[in-house]
Amino acid sequence: MSPKLQAKAADPVRWVALAILLPITMAACGLWLDDEAKIERSRLALEGQQYSAVILDMKNVLQESPDNAVARNLLGRALAASGDLAGAENQLRRALELGQPLEDFRIAFAEALVATGKLQQALDIADPTAAANDREAALLWLYRGDAQAGLGNVAEALRSYQQAQRLGGHEAEALLRAAELYWGAGNFKDARAFAESALLTEPGNLDAHLTFVAILMELRRWQEAEDKLNRALSELQLDPFDGGYVLAALAEVHLAQDDIAAARAMLGRVTEVWPADDWDVNLLRGRVALAEGDHETAARELFAYLSAFPEATEAMRMLGAAQLGRGSINQAKAQLGRALAADPDDIETRILLARAYLASGQFVESREVLEPLLMLAPQHHIALSLLGVLELSPPPSDDTPDSIRGQLARGELRQALVGAERLVQDRPNDARALNLLGLSQLANGLLESAIESFSLAAATERSQIQFRVNLARAHLANSSPELASKAMDEIAVADGAELSMMRRAIVIHLDESRLLRWLNGNPDDWEARLALANGYVEASDFAAAATQYELLLEAGLDDPFAHNNLAWSYYELGDSRAREQAETAYDLAPNEADVVDTLGWILVAEGQRERGVSLLQDAHLLRPSDSMIAYHLAYALSRSGARVEAAAILERLAAAGGGPARIKESARALLAELQETQ
Repeated sequence: MSPKLQAKAADPVRWVALAILLPITMAACGLWLDDEAKIERSRLALEGQQYSAVILDMKNVLQESPDNAVARNLLGRALAASGDLAGAENQLRRALELGQPLEDFRIAFAEALVATGKLQQALDIADPTAAANDREAALLWLYRGDAQAGLGNVAEALRSYQQAQRLGGHEAEALLRAAELYWGAGNFKDARAFAESALLTEPGNLDAHLTFVAILMELRRWQEAEDKLNRALSELQLDPFDGGYVLAALAEVHLAQDDIAAARAMLGRVTEVWPADDWDVNLLRGRVALAEGDHETAARELFAYLSAFPEATEAMRMLGAAQLGRGSINQAKAQLGRALAADPDDIETRILLARAYLASGQFVESREVLEPLLMLAPQHHIALSLLGVLELSPPPSDDTPDSIRGQLARGELRQALVGAERLVQDRPNDARALNLLGLSQLANGLLESAIESFSLAAATERSQIQFRVNLARAHLANSSPELASKAMDEIAVADGAELSMMRRAIVIHLDESRLLRWLNGNPDDWEARLALANGYVEASDFAAAATQYELLLEAGLDDPFAHNNLAWSYYELGDSRAREQAETAYDLAPNEADVVDTLGWILVAEGQRERGVSLLQDAHLLRPSDSMIAYHLAYALSRSGARVEAAAILERLAAAGGGPARIKESARALLAELQETQ
């Protein structure tokens, strides 16, 4: 007899009990339950937020009955609640096709559709009027806003978030979403105001703290950001995992302040609470390693992050910097080229790519990457220094100057400065040594010293045009375009591409007479003409501005702001072509507050008040802090019979601290007019 049979024979009571309990246990595991019983159990589990149990049960049901609509309904809702929105979208779509009522899962389906990029369908599904209560309606307004934002309808998105905020229950979420839209548009003033409002509404909201800190960092308010994060750590009741987000943000703040040791310490604390293979850990490790000069580690970590998020432009740029630092020049050029294609206006990417081209001897390509910075960032001292490095003549047999040039090209700025200072000590009357010192000083932001070095170099060797060009660069970096222009005027030869480029960069920042003289010789320079036209608008010389904008548009410039400013100039001149230009600008840039405001104001002036007021409301939504737009809206409302709404805006304008005095005076005058006629 086997031991098991012996045990059974020895204890018949135990086996009777087991025979009774086994079916009960198996039923609890779902082994003996039919589909209806599993569905009923899953309904209860869903209410109890036991999402894993629902997912397991409903997947089992669907294996045998793939067309079970209720099972797909419950599975989709559980997947949505557990964060698998792609899976939820698939299941809920099938449930709807099988006849399940949309009311059961409208909110989950709307969220899933937004997450999977099916934005137009999300708008159709997220109908707040079909909600069971205000809280559900607020959620649907949030998802409508997300869909509108994804479709590029920024004013509509902001209006939806505004509706969600008014209904209550999700005020902080609505305010944060609006803050992120303003932030994305570069409107940091309103972004900060809305993030602060979210914090006041819900002081314990971690997302609100992190968003507010991110905006402070954009504003370079490092110490304020650090203080805010430290308070969040001490005051919020965060679990260790959520605390990791605060620690990671603190690491970013320390990196921004070049406190690498503190950043490394924060990284250590993050890795204690987050998994080692977490993508955000990869990114943070990459950042810290890059700051420390550990290019191998930085490249490895950033490559891992980009494998999950291949479109992350900042990570592309950092990986390119790491590859450049470890000498993988071709890889760096490819990575930085992709980053620049994704964000052509990123200054740091341009400088890194220029360095990569320099490292491989591609001087023409390096110049082509750097030259646009004279328009994008004419005072960027590192870019100006690199342009000077490009023009250095081939080095003599002594490799000391070449070493300094290489350090400047690689971004080893402090080392280059030390080397150049020693070189000038050894060769005090050597103009080329002085020029190298000036370039090193310029790269390190020592602008007055650079001006002195270039002046000495130019005086020592007067035939060298390049020294005076570098002197002009230093003056331009030092916000002295007049002195830069004087340095260029002293150069006799003016037909080289470099000289033309520098003159153009300088002249755009000078007065009307210089711009006009430049345009006489360079009539096709549209950036210079645009600068002149914009200057006329600022000076309220609308006739001269209109002439310049007309020339630009005749030359084929289809720029929304040129159309907008021409529309405003025509309006000020009483020219009937104003609305046509304003409509064109609006078609090109419907989310630009200034463009929307111009069209709205012109329509109100022409008597088309309904559409004009609507557009001015959009402009006010797009930039709530703009006092001119607010006044335009108040005026339009007052003339359309909405006197109470107009008065409310005017009272805020009249009482606001700061802002243009003429707007405050106009607001007070219009408010007094409304009060007199009540």
